Amino acid sequence: MPRDFTLHRYKSLLSVVANSFYTSTMVWNYLTSPPERCLILRYDVDRAPRRALDMARVEGEVGVQGNYYFSFGRGTDVYEICHFNRCVL
Repeated sequence: MPRDFTLHRYKSLLSVVANSFYTSTMVWNYLTSPPERCLILRYDVDRAPRRALDMARVEGEVGVQGNYYFSFGRGTDVYEICHFNRCVL
């Protein structure tokens, strides 16, 4: 089976999650009041913050929550990450 990392395929996967018996939740919500059945989507973003923003928008369309963790290394576009936060928050 070929790998398919498109946003279309990602949206299909999230739709399955949204229509399942599991609830997507943020890490903080899980730690303070965990749902009975939950799924925590965690993303480590060390490159391509714009791609992460596209993924977050898809999550919003489907009604699923994800957790994004940004890595600041040499060559990190901090302005692009700030744009991500303004768009998502």
